[in-house]
Amino acid sequence: MTRPPSRRHTLLLALLLSALAVSSLVTILRDNRPLVFDPAENLVSAVLLQQALGSLAPADHRRWVRHMGFRPPLPAIVSLPAVALISDHVVAIRVTDLAFLLLCVWMIYRLGARLSGPAAGLGAALLFAAFPLVQSWGRMGNGDPVIWFTLLLLFRITLELDLRSRWQATALGLAVGLCMLTRLLALVFLVGPALWIALFKVRQRRTLLHLVAAGVWAAAAAGWWYLLKLDAISFNLRTSASRLSAAAPADTSAAGYLHLYPWLFGVVVVAAIVAWRRRLLSREHLALFGLWIGAAAAQLVLVWDFWERYPLALLPQCALLVAVVTDRALRDLPRWRAPAWLALALLALVPLAYWHLSDEPWRRSGLFLADTRPYDGMERALAAVPPPGPALLINEVYNRSFALGRFLARGDRRRVIIDAFDPHLQTSVRHVIRVTEREPVPGADELWRELCRRARPQPVLETRDPDGMEYHVARLPRPLDLGELR
Repeated sequence: MTRPPSRRHTLLLALLLSALAVSSLVTILRDNRPLVFDPAENLVSAVLLQQALGSLAPADHRRWVRHMGFRPPLPAIVSLPAVALISDHVVAIRVTDLAFLLLCVWMIYRLGARLSGPAAGLGAALLFAAFPLVQSWGRMGNGDPVIWFTLLLLFRITLELDLRSRWQATALGLAVGLCMLTRLLALVFLVGPALWIALFKVRQRRTLLHLVAAGVWAAAAAGWWYLLKLDAISFNLRTSASRLSAAAPADTSAAGYLHLYPWLFGVVVVAAIVAWRRRLLSREHLALFGLWIGAAAAQLVLVWDFWERYPLALLPQCALLVAVVTDRALRDLPRWRAPAWLALALLALVPLAYWHLSDEPWRRSGLFLADTRPYDGMERALAAVPPPGPALLINEVYNRSFALGRFLARGDRRRVIIDAFDPHLQTSVRHVIRVTEREPVPGADELWRELCRRARPQPVLETRDPDGMEYHVARLPRPLDLGELR
């Protein structure tokens, strides 16, 4: 029987949310780094969607659909209110991420309180919110917190699922559809709950029919987008497979993620063993955590592309498992309860404070396993291009389309928005930024060779990110009309 939250627990949750909101807002407003890659594409998608909704011209709608490529639209859709209300769109896209990050912390607290009590909810919320990579990627603007929130919503519905209820089956289907509309990566995380529902919830014909109905609702919520973008999605999957086959094994195997998060995986395994040996969780709840975390982690380390932020979608469940097991294990040890929770809080807050003081020592010492300031190389490359630009960015090339970097000046900030190439856009460039990834990207080398043949670019700067991505800045001897590269 879980205890209801007291006024003290509510106050502590409010303090945690307020501290996270204030510190993140200060960081967002002081951040003068350019917006690049996924965050920039997310912003442009929201801006183009705003233009399409306010216009009756079919060309605007087609431009938005074409720009989205293989990416599902929900992050751009939920960014619309902030983009419409905040004039600085870069701040708007990051504030949207922050809002969903706060919702994630609140949802984790509610789940922890539901499973064990308010102390477990607070512990899980603190472990999640204080994780340095959550602080970094949670306000980047690329829509990751939207994925985390939809997965948490699905976890909450799955936890309390009763397939005998038609309404709960409908809610399950709609939650799955929302997850599928966040990013293709979310599909990786649906295998665990699907297995758990099949093992523990399908017990009679009626529940099976309701499960089929849930699948219909999921298809209705997300199927339209996958049918519309089937060619782009299949192209992305094929190119991802070819890139994975050409990548180094350490970049796509379990060793890669274990190197990034060794203590995280270790703590979760210890918590699961303690819960199983001491029977601190019911068989169904332990199986839900195991299948949710285990199935997704296995797919991430075996068949998916390597990026340090991908496992962050598993972090809420990991934090919940550790906090719930800790809370239940301490119920028989009242003398150790307060010191143990204090130690857990220090475990979360001390590294966070150290990271806020300076993130450089983390990277130099190797204690913190992943880069907390991604895109450093891209920032140096952009600094080598004199404003106002624009500059041509050659990164991932799909079907002879490429990205166009536009430099926008706002006070002393220089922002870059990466826009999808429009064949009808009459724009000339004097600078080119070529991105060379760890593995070959189909189409990029061909476009670069064609550019060299037409314009003979002159090297200006070469730099790289810690993860191996290289950036080559070149100046063109004459302005190049992008229409020549159709």
